[in-house]
Amino acid sequence: MTVMVMLDFDIKEGKLDEFLGILEQSLPETGAYNGCLFLKTCVYENQNKICSVEE
Repeated sequence: MTVMVMLDFDIKEGKLDEFLGILEQSLPETGAYNGCLFLKTCVYENQNKICSVEE
């Protein structure tokens, strides 16, 4: 059985680059986790939003 998780982040104005830096550090570890089948992150720069989908 798998679990799909969808996370939506609304980022404060001017903090998008900082938040992306945090994700760049943590997502490789998440993707390498035994059992992680899928990890995709979409960045909507003009809206200061990030969506991450993991299975």
